[in-house]
Amino acid sequence: MSGFVRFLGNDDGAVTVDWVALTGGTLGFGLIVVAAVYNIGVGSLVNTTNANLTSLVVEVDPGSLDNLVR
Repeated sequence: MSGFVRFLGNDDGAVTVDWVALTGGTLGFGLIVVAAVYNIGVGSLVNTTNANLTSLVVEVDPGSLDNLVR
């Protein structure tokens, strides 16, 4: 029975569990912050840039191509 009492009184692994929980919470919070920043700010910027680039029309003067071929 004294082995069981000694087992109940041993708290060596409790610090490890605390650090794992704190690290997991910090990582989860960081992921939430990154997702919020992307969805609010960067996502809008990417969509606007994509719309501007896809609507862009580039016209090439055929005379300038003749100069490049020679």
